[in-house]
Amino acid sequence: MEIRAIKAEDAGAMIVLTERLTEETTFMLFEPGERKVTEQQQTRMIQSLIDDPDSCQFVVEEKGELLGFVVGRGGAADWGSHSVYCVIGIRQVATGRGLGKALMQKIITWASGKDFIRMELTVMCHNQRAIKLYQSCGFEIEGTKTHSLKVNGVFVDEYLMARKLN
Repeated sequence: MEIRAIKAEDAGAMIVLTERLTEETTFMLFEPGERKVTEQQQTRMIQSLIDDPDSCQFVVEEKGELLGFVVGRGGAADWGSHSVYCVIGIRQVATGRGLGKALMQKIITWASGKDFIRMELTVMCHNQRAIKLYQSCGFEIEGTKTHSLKVNGVFVDEYLMARKLN
């Protein structure tokens, strides 16, 4: 198992990973089949992350297969440029092995080496496993976004969680 920065050549594998994640859980933003991205589009998205000094993406690779990812994007506007927003996804077959913690530590280390002073994310309020992971990484619940998402016809609340850096 290797945790590494994403490469443009990972585009095809990243498409497969995100589709599998949407099939395995309702915790990701898209429904299965909803995210229609070509390999060329995915390559451009990855390259834009690589080229942006205030963004990054790390992946977990095992035996040539991507099992998870974490992405961080710094705020584009001056008023939010001190903050980085992150998203994580891990295949169900790879949960319980410490990969989530390792990915979160990797992105926290990356963000701490930049000028960021804050990291934030959102998580569905009923995703207790993820909430415990984030809390173990120093994130705290700052607020609740009521009826933030509509999943399978049901409104779902989200927590806004954040942690300070440096």
